[in-house]
Amino acid sequence: EEKNHQAMGRKASVGLGDAMQNMNLVRVETEFGSEMVVQRKEVAAWEAFMEFPDPLHWACGKGDLVAVKQFILGTEGAPKIRADYINKDGKMPVHYAAVWDQVMVLEYLLDRVPHGAGAKPDPSDPNWMTPLFAACQ
Repeated sequence: EEKNHQAMGRKASVGLGDAMQNMNLVRVETEFGSEMVVQRKEVAAWEAFMEFPDPLHWACGKGDLVAVKQFILGTEGAPKIRADYINKDGKMPVHYAAVWDQVMVLEYLLDRVPHGAGAKPDPSDPNWMTPLFAACQ
């Protein structure tokens, strides 16, 4: 009976943890040693990619269309990055989106302004790899 009670307690705490995560809540310790539940600050989609050297390229590769739009338009406090920005490897964001099969991101990047970013459809990297060729591999 005691084992069942302990197992139920663990399930309840796991369920509470999941519920807190879904509601964007976190436990913090107060200065008096007790715990308090507070709501986390909402962060913009683009902020998750700022740890990478080429955040727009990574957002394209991961397929995060919201973050891609925020970078290209410079909204929500995101740094504005051109859709045809070439990184140190000689690749553009369309290369990353093509390699990782991110069709919605590719459509946005290649669509003409004002509906899309207006990126070049056929840039080649230093190895003469185009996004179309990368997508076909």
